[in-house]
This record gives sequence, C-alpha cells and structure tokens, in this order.
Amino acid sequence: MYKNTTTEFEYRVETFNPDQFLIDTFKYYEKWEIISPHPESNQIVMRNTWHIEWLNKPFALWPLIEDGLKKRVKQSGEILNAWFTNSA
Repeated sequence: MYKNTTTEFEYRVETFNPDQFLIDTFKYYEKWEIISPHPESNQIVMRNTWHIEWLNKPFALWPLIEDGLKKRVKQSGEILNAWFTNSA
C-alpha cells in the first residue's frame, strides 16, 4: 500500500511467509514516509517505522531474527539517505 502526493510519499509493507522455516513465526510491518514542505524543495524528512508481530517466538533464535531485521532496516535507511543527499 502506498500514498503519493506532490509533498508526501508513504509506503507500507506487510510480510508473512507461512511456508518458510522460522519466517512463519512472525509478521513484519514496515512503513516509510518521505515528506517535503514543497514539491520543488531540496529539504525532505525521511522516517521509517517497523514492527514485528511474533506469532510464535522460536526459542533462542528470535533475538537473531530481530537483530537481522534491525540491521537491514538501518542499511536501507543509509542507502536512501545517501541517494537523497547525492540527488539534491
């Protein structure tokens, strides 16, 4: 699901893979928001929020899954930040 206007872009993702090992134990929600005060402005705000809904926490493995997702979200933010900085 997404919303796109001249000053705002919002993208939401819900991930659930019930046929895969360990991935069937949680749902992953992520939302990216990119907001600008004016369509021609070089100033933007980028925000990412995410949440894990555990359906069944796998003993001793859930911290590894959660840490992996945290790292992936951080890397995605760094890539987007670099792209916006270079595109301005």
